Amino acid sequence: MHDATAAVTAVAAELGDVAVGVAPFATRASGGTGQHLAQVAVALEAAGRDVHVAPGAAEALPAAPARRSLTGSDPYERLDSYDTWVAEQWLPRQQPLGAVVGVPGASRRLFEAVPHARRILVATNLHAATNRRWAMAAIRRTPLEASWLSRRLVRRMCAEYELADLILTNSPLCHEVFLDAGIAESKLRLAPITLPEQPARPAQAEPDPAVDVLYVGGLTVEKGVVDLLHAFRAAAPAHASLRLMGGPRSPGMRRYLARAAGRDPRITWGPGQAWQQLPTARLVVVPSHADSFSFAVAEAVVSGVPVVTTDHVGAAHLIADGAAAPGSAIVPAGDRAALAEAMRRHQR
Repeated sequence: MHDATAAVTAVAAELGDVAVGVAPFATRASGGTGQHLAQVAVALEAAGRDVHVAPGAAEALPAAPARRSLTGSDPYERLDSYDTWVAEQWLPRQQPLGAVVGVPGASRRLFEAVPHARRILVATNLHAATNRRWAMAAIRRTPLEASWLSRRLVRRMCAEYELADLILTNSPLCHEVFLDAGIAESKLRLAPITLPEQPARPAQAEPDPAVDVLYVGGLTVEKGVVDLLHAFRAAAPAHASLRLMGGPRSPGMRRYLARAAGRDPRITWGPGQAWQQLPTARLVVVPSHADSFSFAVAEAVVSGVPVVTTDHVGAAHLIADGAAAPGSAIVPAGDRAALAEAMRRHQR
């Protein structure tokens, strides 16, 4: 499997013997952003660097501004408030730092505050302009909600790309998208997310009842949930079941899911734990329109469950590289007919 350690170790060698500050925004090891930042921090520590990790936004900014979802609403104010807190309150206590590491959307003030330090951005999303363009294509087709990636957030992230000395991309797709967007290759370094051997699970945990098709992630238009529902109704036999594991991020999607499940009892949606369902899932489907990686794809691969995803998902390279179970496939993002056919082939 691909590993971030070698790339980050090489970066650490370039930094020399300096202290490094890491501002993760997300709680360490929570979600895709937190997990990637945690892996970078661990690799820097393993390379002998003195690493200082700032608290995440939930700890640093527990109440003001009010906590908002990162999908389905504009998180600009919270990202900016965290960035300001790091630059004005946390950073001065950590000086001197030879390098700082931040995430898109929450690093502009951090980078401006340390002009003489090495400024490293961990690209936890695709290039913002491309990400928004791909996401908006899905939202225009099914206008249930707004994109979390507003135009002003795109502008902020693009400013951070300019300020960064180095951008760590988390998948070959993410790397390619940044290059296509005009970011100089000399500024980019591929540092793929390290995959677990198996999804973590308690030793005595019982698996969930079997399900034919499993989706894990945010229940949003951008993540391809509407495409999946259309494809499932077109391709799945009468006895098949679909579980959408996650939560809707907008009232529009909540209403849409309630109507879909009301019309078709084979469809269920709501929270859950992937490690409980993966052992009894026949197929994982991740039809996202814009995703720099996708831990759902990665966990399906390491669990040996066939997975269908799109060419706009970074972890699709695991399928292309032959690491995924037989029956796995990559389809064009937004192509509901191709998605349905891939699911239909798995049912045969």
